[in-house]
Amino acid sequence: MTSSDPRPRDALVDAVIDGLRRVSAQSVLFSQAVADHLGMNPTDLECLDILAQAGPVTAGRLAELTGLTTGAITGVLNRLERAGYLARAQDPADRRRVVVQPNLERLGALDPLFRSMEGSSRELLARYGDADLRVLADFLPRALAVGQAETARLRGALSGDADDACFSSPLGSDGAGRLLLANPSRDLRLDADPVLGELFRARYEGRPPRVRVRGGTVSIQERRRPFDWRSYPARVSLNATVPWQIELRGSVSRLTADLRDARIVSLQIEGGASWSTLTLPRPAGVVPVRVGGGASDVAFIRPPGAAVRVHVRGGATDLRLDGRTIDAAGKDAQWQSPGAGRAADRYEIEIAGGASKVTVEAR
Repeated sequence: MTSSDPRPRDALVDAVIDGLRRVSAQSVLFSQAVADHLGMNPTDLECLDILAQAGPVTAGRLAELTGLTTGAITGVLNRLERAGYLARAQDPADRRRVVVQPNLERLGALDPLFRSMEGSSRELLARYGDADLRVLADFLPRALAVGQAETARLRGALSGDADDACFSSPLGSDGAGRLLLANPSRDLRLDADPVLGELFRARYEGRPPRVRVRGGTVSIQERRRPFDWRSYPARVSLNATVPWQIELRGSVSRLTADLRDARIVSLQIEGGASWSTLTLPRPAGVVPVRVGGGASDVAFIRPPGAAVRVHVRGGATDLRLDGRTIDAAGKDAQWQSPGAGRAADRYEIEIAGGASKVTVEAR
């Protein structure tokens, strides 16, 4: 059912914005009613819903997704754990971390509370044709991205972090992503978010970078004030549902790249790397990882069983490869995991310019 509403465009836009506000308010009231029925507060219910969508996450990550402080999220998790909705466990990929995982059986008992709403929504959508539904399916994630960006901006202003810069872009219809990050800052955190509704999300302290998005390509050009050598933390999160080419143009220091949930086509650091950790996902196909300009105190972590071939040009000292130490001063060094040469899915790690205290391991 395609509408032929005679109102002018401005009136239609106003009507849509007003309608979104009313729907949002009604959603809050519905959540309050469900929370009252369960004997919990609405914040706990919303956190439980986010956890059900995200799956096992750390408490810190849940705090970021909800915008709550770590102290507040601890209280929420304690209450939900006592009620049997979740449990804390060691992260199987990194046993030093504790993750929060939902109790799916307990969550299943909540389905009847939402079943009527889902049925009514399906009846409403049945009035619309496929073309209308495509418009809605395109609009809703874009509206979500706008809401998330405005929420982050408001929280920053209220907390005194108004100088922080937040950026994001709708996911769109691009089947792949490319991140071009020039002049990366120290203390950069790069990760992939399996529940992110946008193509990417970034937050920078200090001077805002120049950000341009064209198609699936995200270009971030960091800008530093002359003679300002201070470190400004930054975080860039990528949508984990699309494959990414990642290029860091310039040297990186204290980079934490937690890409275990990402889909990586290639990863390149042009100007060298130091004091950094790159946690990689399971490879799909042959995935090149290249560091130019040398590497020092860098760890590459891959999933157990993931094949890898390593080539260091320009000499290597204290090169640790799955528990084996190689020193090749002034010479190239090559190594591969068992069967990597025949593996269809593998990493090809190349370091040009020498390597010192570089680790490649599976865990």
